[in-house]
Amino acid sequence: MAETAVKQYVYSPLQREKCLAAFEAAAGPVTLVLGGKAAGGCRIDLCAARLENHLVIATCGMGAFPMQVPDDSIPARCELMIELPLDWNLSGRAEEDYWPLRWLRILARLPMETGTWLGFGHTIPGGGALAGNTDLSAFVLVDPVREAAFRLPGGEDCCFYQLLPLYPEELDFAVAHGAEALLEKLGSSFSFVTDIRRSSPLHAPRLPAPPPEEFSPAAVWEPVQDAFAASGEERDAAAAAAASDSDGAFCGSSAIGDPPLRIAEETEPETLPADTAAEPFPTSPIEPSVPQPREMQTAEPPVFDAELPQMDTLLCLCTRRITDEGAPVGYCYREMPANENDSGWRFTAGDESDEYMDDPDTAVAIRIDEIAALDKAVGRILEKSAPCAFARLHGALEELKAVV
Repeated sequence: MAETAVKQYVYSPLQREKCLAAFEAAAGPVTLVLGGKAAGGCRIDLCAARLENHLVIATCGMGAFPMQVPDDSIPARCELMIELPLDWNLSGRAEEDYWPLRWLRILARLPMETGTWLGFGHTIPGGGALAGNTDLSAFVLVDPVREAAFRLPGGEDCCFYQLLPLYPEELDFAVAHGAEALLEKLGSSFSFVTDIRRSSPLHAPRLPAPPPEEFSPAAVWEPVQDAFAASGEERDAAAAAAASDSDGAFCGSSAIGDPPLRIAEETEPETLPADTAAEPFPTSPIEPSVPQPREMQTAEPPVFDAELPQMDTLLCLCTRRITDEGAPVGYCYREMPANENDSGWRFTAGDESDEYMDDPDTAVAIRIDEIAALDKAVGRILEKSAPCAFARLHGALEELKAVV
């Protein structure tokens, strides 16, 4: 019996832009995007904004699924966010670092996987302490400190809820009296920035804080190595790892004058190492970056002319989302050409699924001047040397860099 195809709930490039624009309007420029794997019919990316004294992390993709809400007064589409201290290690894989990202992804997929819905005041028990260094063990969904909402192209509204980590007695109080009563109990001076050892008007004594240490993020942070500047052997190893581990997604936005955007492929660790070398969140602007692009699959190598053509007659690979369906180029990259008539350019709409990209029939070889005629934004980037990558941000194709 043939397997039933899983319906995909994934943002289009325009929907993703609207989501990120709403987040930036509330929290400031996106400085980091952790691209998630497409799994179970949805894809949840995480984006981060760095404010003066803390970080704001939000989902991007949860709103692609319409929840089964009980009445029209409750938004059927939403995203989630959480506030973290400025020195939180977003690249760490120990559970003490990773639990906020893990729970954002878990709860973002929950409505689709269980047929339920999430809204203001909902409480979620964590099944025990969220990590070994805290007694926080649950969450309540509240309205964000920085109100954020946006309207999808189809006219539906999508709002943001904020994840507030709770102690066990706070969870009991919220279940018994409601989220509004809990917020009133916490007081007007309560900070929504996650503090794993915060005090509470309802709590018993908590874990003692570790002895103070002198710490200077600026002194210990080192830039991520640029894969394009690595040696041939290192670059080959990076490309092999990316081909097996990345789905080549992109997500983000960065206006001129804003801190540059960093995009990195992020996957949930299956096992948590006892000791993980941590890279602190940088305290200064970082170079734009993007995961190694996903390789297009073709049934046969493109057939090229015998003569060496000019640039506009070189061939490129392009998905049928662009050639047949008229979608704009959302993500493209240039790799080393297969032969003298290959430009090395690969163009995608940016919203293709893994299954789509694995089908060799979805990629076609066309001339460079043809793709330039289909999408005017392509013309200005064609002379860029390989390797390079571009993503459509705020309507324009912006150059990105790959990292390992």
